[in-house]
Amino acid sequence: MNRVYDVAVVGSGFAGSLFAMIARRLGYSVVLLERGRHPRVVIGESSTPLSNLLLEDLAKRYDLPALRPLTKWGSWQETYPDLPCGLKRGFSFLHHDLHRQGPWTITADNHFLVAASPHNAIADTHWYRADFDQLLMKVVA
Repeated sequence: MNRVYDVAVVGSGFAGSLFAMIARRLGYSVVLLERGRHPRVVIGESSTPLSNLLLEDLAKRYDLPALRPLTKWGSWQETYPDLPCGLKRGFSFLHHDLHRQGPWTITADNHFLVAASPHNAIADTHWYRADFDQLLMKVVA
């Protein structure tokens, strides 16, 4: 490689691919370096209402139309029906004693449920990171 780039991004996961897309939209020449291959096993993630708003804002601000549908379960399903994701209508926090072995029983005293979405169309998503990261890398390319 004998070319000079303004920005070198190491890693084509969620953060690296997103940063590469934004830098390119800002007019920088970008090289995205990745030692692995996609799809690859990565621990899954899930969106939250605030992360969806942030991703939607980034998509709008930097004119990244491929990202906008990924901010809601309904639009994800319409735009990327073959890209797997899970429907997430809420999330829970479970308190457990680190010194006690499971299984744990969920009770009102150790469980906090946050209802995040009133209906599926605007629900959050559980990202299957192998497929999600591969899509972002393809958008960058």
